[in-house]
Amino acid sequence: AAALVVFISRKTFDYNDEPSITHSYDTGAAWENFALQGFRQGLVVHGMEGFDYDRARVELRIPDEFHVEAMAAVGKPGAKEVLPERLQKRESPNDRRKLTESICEGPFRF
Repeated sequence: AAALVVFISRKTFDYNDEPSITHSYDTGAAWENFALQGFRQGLVVHGMEGFDYDRARVELRIPDEFHVEAMAAVGKPGAKEVLPERLQKRESPNDRRKLTESICEGPFRF
């Protein structure tokens, strides 16, 4: 990857320091737009979890009023053949669940 991007959210509003209940949701929307823009520019933007969140906070000197949300690797697409064989198998579109499996009308029923 040409760059690793760490997504963070501010846990309180900047203008009044009151808690922002939707800070993670807002960062998710920003991430989506970031990924779409990267795709539009011919880049691969791969979102990740499971990295060392504490290390990211320390290395990047992220203050406590921010929450480390996710990371993305950004770069130009490469040839599948240069990947190790176990990763080559993962380089194909994955099946997504049907929208009806994620959305319901009325009371919660998942």
